[in-house]
Amino acid sequence: MKNLDLKDKKLFYLLTENSRLRAGEIAKRVGLSKNSVKYRISRLVERGYIKKFLPITNYQRFGVYTYDIFLKLRMTAEQEQKFADYFANHSNILWGCFLFGTWDMFAQIAVKDVEDFSRVLDEMIIFFGEALETYEVRFPVKRLKIDRTVFDYEKETGYKFRPHKQDFAKIVQLDSLDKKVLRYLNSKNGLASYNEVARAVGASLETTRNHMIALMKSGVIVKYAPVVGYDKFGMEMYLVTMDFRYLTPDVKESVKKYILHQKAIKIVFEMIGRQGIYFMAAVNSPRELDSLLKSIRARFHNYVLDVDHMLITGEPKLDFFPKALEDS
Repeated sequence: MKNLDLKDKKLFYLLTENSRLRAGEIAKRVGLSKNSVKYRISRLVERGYIKKFLPITNYQRFGVYTYDIFLKLRMTAEQEQKFADYFANHSNILWGCFLFGTWDMFAQIAVKDVEDFSRVLDEMIIFFGEALETYEVRFPVKRLKIDRTVFDYEKETGYKFRPHKQDFAKIVQLDSLDKKVLRYLNSKNGLASYNEVARAVGASLETTRNHMIALMKSGVIVKYAPVVGYDKFGMEMYLVTMDFRYLTPDVKESVKKYILHQKAIKIVFEMIGRQGIYFMAAVNSPRELDSLLKSIRARFHNYVLDVDHMLITGEPKLDFFPKALEDS
């Protein structure tokens, strides 16, 4: 982080709020020229502060279910690479991680129904074979938060992304062009121009632009944001699971509200049919994580049943619209 000046940090903030802001808009808010904005973005990517840019999709808006699986494995270094490649190329995996702690690997799997998940799980068990000691499936989960911010310069830049208001009870029906667009933006370039996307999906510029705008307005695309290289900021990522005793609706809302407002917590999932939450936290040290978890325990000591945390040591897959969703 010592290599970033104030303008870099403001630029980084704007990119985490809305990566598709025009270069001219960013330049005006940061105090740079358009060419300097483009150069600095390229430099952030080259130095690993940004891994890539993605459209963050809300898969619940288009009727996709997710199941999470935690795996305990016995693996050699060669197997670890083989398993990483398996996750990276799996057409149903949204997010896949290596962990250090109770579990060794984690995968979030996108499927159309329970039969589809059963097929994926059976194939996965066969693939891991004797290396698989045990596993645990968390049934359909609801994503409550996803936040890529590292710096907060809302006041200084005068910008804050505001998503469109949605009717979340209504499922959005994606057509084949929507799926092609989402697949291209996720697998190739989340910052691709309308022209580039139109050429890739074989549609006219106007049609492609209209579909991309509609995907934002409908809430299928929540926002465009970078995949952050937290290690470059001296930060470590942890996956934390929390199980609770019986929560009344009011207490449950208090728990969620408190966790959602913690800046170190970047992604939050609520388990459906089970009194539990798990989240990804980006912290500067184990002591900071310990302080965070103690604050949650202290505030809800009558309800917290169990807490487990695992260091995320690798992230072979992050794709908010994996191949299986295009083919479905």
